[in-house]
Amino acid sequence: MLCVAILGCKGSESSTLRLAIISPHRDEIREEVGHAFVDWFNERTQNHYRNICQAFESWKRQKDQRAKERCVSAFEKFWRDWRKEEVENLKQAFDHWRQTETSVAADHFLQEFSLWHENAPVPELVWIDIGGTSQILRYVRAQFQAKPQGIDIDLLFGGGTDIYLSLADDGFLSSVDVADSILKRIPQSLNGCPDLRRRQTLVWPDAE
Repeated sequence: MLCVAILGCKGSESSTLRLAIISPHRDEIREEVGHAFVDWFNERTQNHYRNICQAFESWKRQKDQRAKERCVSAFEKFWRDWRKEEVENLKQAFDHWRQTETSVAADHFLQEFSLWHENAPVPELVWIDIGGTSQILRYVRAQFQAKPQGIDIDLLFGGGTDIYLSLADDGFLSSVDVADSILKRIPQSLNGCPDLRRRQTLVWPDAE
């Protein structure tokens, strides 16, 4: 599960956001996942952008508590997709609107959001090919031994269940908040494998 976002219709100044994935999967799977991820995230972040703009335009007309809550909810969903430094200006503009609740502050936030939207970072998927699952496990452990603060790998994809349990026990994984609407769809067990929703997944190990 990836905690990053991508927008369509990028401006010429868009930067690249490197997403390093270590995986034992074949090239065909990597290619398919890479294309699907970009399409999915384009749609996801465009939806965030549209929902926030609509919520703020509604608030400017009504300026009641319910409209404000819709703005807050829409922005928080967007905020969870990005590292803090990538949307810090937006967060500052949003917090200023939330504190003042003026149309001027709302317009300023929307202006900042539109500018960000035009130049949002474009993800670059970088596949790290170490070999099979056992080789990946040895590699990750060796890398963390040399660089305990983070090893510049954003996601472990594939390899079965055991490698995730081993790396979680080693303390090398970072937690991911999953929406309740998704958790409710995960069965308590599947094909003899217990529910691991409370274990950690390797996403942004050095994000903080």
